[in-house]
Amino acid sequence: MKSVLLSPAGPFSEVPRSDTLFGAICWGIRLARGEEFLENVLARFRSGEPPFLISSAFPMLDETDQESVLLLPKPYVPCLQAGTGEMTDERLDALRAWQRIEYVPSSVFSTIVTGAFSDGELLDGYGHDDGDDTITIGDRTYSCKRQCLLPSEPDCTRPFRKTERTRNAVNRLTSATDEALFHRDAVFFPDDAGLHVCVEGDIETVIDGLSVLQNHGIGGDRSIGYGQFRLDGVEELELPAPDGDLFCSLSLCIPRAEEMDEFLTAGYYEIEPRKGIVENSLASPDNIWKRRVLALAEGSILPRSGNKEETTERETEADRDTPIAQEEHERYGCNPIVADHFEHGVQHYGYSLPVGIRREAVNGSTSDRK
Repeated sequence: MKSVLLSPAGPFSEVPRSDTLFGAICWGIRLARGEEFLENVLARFRSGEPPFLISSAFPMLDETDQESVLLLPKPYVPCLQAGTGEMTDERLDALRAWQRIEYVPSSVFSTIVTGAFSDGELLDGYGHDDGDDTITIGDRTYSCKRQCLLPSEPDCTRPFRKTERTRNAVNRLTSATDEALFHRDAVFFPDDAGLHVCVEGDIETVIDGLSVLQNHGIGGDRSIGYGQFRLDGVEELELPAPDGDLFCSLSLCIPRAEEMDEFLTAGYYEIEPRKGIVENSLASPDNIWKRRVLALAEGSILPRSGNKEETTERETEADRDTPIAQEEHERYGCNPIVADHFEHGVQHYGYSLPVGIRREAVNGSTSDRK
C-alpha cells in the first residue's frame, strides 16, 4: 500500500473523508485527462471493478531527522473500547483515555491488527506524564494529545488544531454586512504536519487528480482559500496482512445489499450519516442535494464475506496492468447513485480500503477474560 503525502497551504474546513476526496479527485481527473477518461473510471466503479481504492485523509507529522509519523484510524477493537475485566478506577481512566483517541501511529495500528496489544497491556502501560495520559506499547511510550496518540520521544506537537472562526454574512444585493455574524469550523496544521491518503491500485490516476486540485482546494469554503495543499511525494506504507475472517476499513464503507446483514450483525463499527451538495456545474436550482446515505466509519472491523474477486473477462489488457487487478483481491462496499444527473448519475464513494485483522485482536487477551 502506498500513501500520498499532502502539505496543507492553509486551513481546511475539516479533515477530508474518503467520499469527499473521491469527488474532488474525480473533478481533478476530468480536468487533467478529459471527460471520456473520467467516464471510463466511473463506469468501472459502478460495475464493481474499481481501478483504485482510497482511504480517508489522516494526519501525519514530518519529524526532522526522524521517520514521518503516519497516523491511521484507531480500530474499533471491542475489548479495548469497553474492557474485559472488573471496572476499577484505574481501568476506567485507561479506557476513557483510549476512547478519546481517534488516530494512532501506523506502528501501533499494526500492533493492534496483529493481536499483539490487549486490554491487559493497555492497563499495564497506562500512566501520566506532565499532565498528559500516556500509554506504553512494547518498548515505546506514547502521549494522548486530544484525539491523537503520538510518540512521547521526541516530543511531538499535535498534527492539527480545530477552531471556530467568526465570519460576517454579506447581502448579495447591497454588499452590506447587515450585522449577520455566523461561525464556521476550521482545521489548522503546523509547519511540520500534514495529511496523507492511502491508495491501492492505479495511484498515477489518483496523483493526476490531486495535482489539479492543489490550488483549487478540497472540501468546504474553497472560495475563501480553504483546502489548498501541495503534493509532497509518495511513501510506502508497510502494514501487516494477517489471515483471518475480519478486516479493518481505512475508508468510509457503504455495504452492498448482500453484505449488509453480515456487516451489521458480526462487525464492530460506528455509523456515519453522509450528505452533500452536487457540484455547482451539475446542480439545478430544484435539486442541489445528494441523497443521504449511511456509511460505516473508518476503523470499523467487519467480517470478510468471501467475496475475493478475480480478474474478469470484462477487464481490458490496460486494466490488468493496474496493481489492483493483477491478482485476487478483496472488494467491499459500493458506490451508490445519490443524485440523477447525466447518464451515469452522481456516485457516492463507499468502497472499503481493507486491512486484515486477527481474530485475537477482537477477542482480547485470555488473562483478562472473566
